[in-house]
Amino acid sequence: MEIDISYELHQTAIIYTFGPLDWGPVLQGFKRYLTQPVKELVQDLVSEEDRKEEAVKNIMHGLLARFCETYTSWLFVIRVVAGVFLSIVF
Repeated sequence: MEIDISYELHQTAIIYTFGPLDWGPVLQGFKRYLTQPVKELVQDLVSEEDRKEEAVKNIMHGLLARFCETYTSWLFVIRVVAGVFLSIVF
């Protein structure tokens, strides 16, 4: 499985340079090398980022669903706040 490693991940991966080296793809004239522990750390990081993205998506879906359920209340509140703001400004 090929992992796309961003610049920040590569910077982190350089710290863990131990064990046999596996030369990775070349980008802008620089060779990257990864050890097995670094590959495992990167896979863990990518997995956790995917988990975080899924959690955020679920939270946003729930918030939107709750907003849609109470749309009339939100609309009333927005109109009242806008009226108060306009009365203060003018």
